[in-house]
Amino acid sequence: MVKCEETKIYYEQNNIRVSNQLKIINELKDGPRSMTDLSVKLSLSFTAISKIVNELNQAGVVVLEKVSANEKKIGRKPVLVKLNEDVGVLCAIDLSRQNVMVSLATINNKILCEEVVTHPLLIDRACFENIITTIHHLLKHENVKGRKLLGICVAAPGIIDKETGDFIYAPRVENYQHFNMRTFFGDAFGVPVDIFNDVNLGCIAEMKFGCIPPLAENVYFAYIDSITGSALLLNGKLYVGSHGSAGELPDYHVSDGEEKPTNGLLYGMYNVFDLLSQGVKKDPNHPLYHSGQIMSVETIRDLYYADDPLVSRVLDEIARKNAIQLLATEQLLDLDYIVIQGSITSFGEKFKRKLISYYDHYSASSIQATILFSSLNNEANLLGAVYQANNLYWLRRFGDMTAERTTVSDYNVLQFFGNHI
Repeated sequence: MVKCEETKIYYEQNNIRVSNQLKIINELKDGPRSMTDLSVKLSLSFTAISKIVNELNQAGVVVLEKVSANEKKIGRKPVLVKLNEDVGVLCAIDLSRQNVMVSLATINNKILCEEVVTHPLLIDRACFENIITTIHHLLKHENVKGRKLLGICVAAPGIIDKETGDFIYAPRVENYQHFNMRTFFGDAFGVPVDIFNDVNLGCIAEMKFGCIPPLAENVYFAYIDSITGSALLLNGKLYVGSHGSAGELPDYHVSDGEEKPTNGLLYGMYNVFDLLSQGVKKDPNHPLYHSGQIMSVETIRDLYYADDPLVSRVLDEIARKNAIQLLATEQLLDLDYIVIQGSITSFGEKFKRKLISYYDHYSASSIQATILFSSLNNEANLLGAVYQANNLYWLRRFGDMTAERTTVSDYNVLQFFGNHI
């Protein structure tokens, strides 16, 4: 019993130290701070802040700078603490869009350079080889200044085993059952590689850089495009569940009592393209009927604002059905906010007002979540990968520092902070 109690205390002390290290780093991402500022902000003594900062300085992740002597300040000049961006860079890869996006960023989430890797709809081995070539090319970019690669984070479509990095299901990745990106990129660069569901990372990006308010704790993030997906923030943390596929709600469907689900229903949400194509097939005189007509978001939006009867009817139905689905999800989970992302937001304020109107209409309670629309859109998944690569780099670094500072080697920082946002 004594040994268990000592182990518990050991973990608690290290968790407090890592938590304070993370708080200091997050403050420094907004710019240099004095130790006095950090002490006040974190409600820690100056002595405690000094010890943590000195350890970070010795590890080379922060640098200390004295304020210029020519500044008109009375008394001793303060020492500013700033992140050491020369430590290295982090790579973010977004596989969720038609073309792959690859970015390199600093340890404070600032993107230095990025490049597009074109590929067919199916992501094959050749595409992954091109991504490796692209990363090597970006590492030579003038903005990188020779800094080493510290880690890679991938926003991937499909369901990924959170322990092994194997794909459980990924129809856009060729031979996905026998391909592990963690091993592939890890062998190529010798750095940690983390794989996350793309929608989960989009949700994280909206939390850190987008429309989700900073203090929001319970959020449902719905991606509605030609395909759909979703993610959950519960009690301020990304909820991944036992198998890593939580939030995608593939079997959660709320019927409005009028019809059975059609192939317009994917992952519990209705998308515009499937339902509209069904109507177009029945109307040879419709502008979208001809095979040469591309059913793009822009085309549908123009017809919608021109009050095209078919498009208006379908979008009204999409708004109504998704409002019912979102309301049921909100009442099941007791949410603060619902965030909607994807091409469905491209139909403008007219559609957004319609969706919210139906949501309010079907609500039987005065207490309901606020519906928000993404402010990041296509950039969300990549920014989420940048943030999470950054986040996990710091966690691993603090875990290594903990091992160096203590005599016990079984402290696993990711066990306690792995889904830290």
